[in-house]
Amino acid sequence: MTLLKQCYPPDHLMFGSDVRCAMEQSAVCTYPSEACGILLGYRETGLVEKALRMENRTEKDISGWHYRIDPLDLYRLECRIENEGYDLIGFYHSHADAEAILSDEDEENMIPGMVYAILPVFQGKPGQIRVYRKTGTDVKAAGISIKLEEKAKQ
Repeated sequence: MTLLKQCYPPDHLMFGSDVRCAMEQSAVCTYPSEACGILLGYRETGLVEKALRMENRTEKDISGWHYRIDPLDLYRLECRIENEGYDLIGFYHSHADAEAILSDEDEENMIPGMVYAILPVFQGKPGQIRVYRKTGTDVKAAGISIKLEEKAKQ
C-alpha cells in the first residue's frame, strides 16, 4: 500500500496548477464545515498533481473544527490510485475562520512521512495554504515550502 511507504517527499513541494483550485473549491463549498481530502503525486519529485475531496465523516455539530476520513473510503481510493501510478503524498483540510496552523489534534494524528496541507477560509474566502510534515523521529511537525506551478498559456 502507498500509505505505508516510508519514502519521504522532499522538503519542498510543487503543487500542480489544478491542486490549489481543487482545494479552494472544496473548502469554500463546505464552509463553515471543514473540508478534507487527499493529495496525490510523486514522492520522489515532490510534485503534487491532484487534490481529491473526501467526505468529512465527523458529526455535523463539530464539523466546523474537526474532520475525519473514513478508513474504508481511504483504502478503496488508495487501491485505485496505486493502479493509476500516483503516490499518496498526504492530506489536506480547511480551517473555517482560523489560521492554517496545526492544532494539537492535527499534529498528534499525523502519519509520519505524510504531508498535511491546511487551507484557511475566512468568511467563505480561501487564504494562504500551509503545509506540514512529521518524520518518524520528529516530535513536532515542520513546515514545508510549496511552489504553485502555473500552466503555460497556449
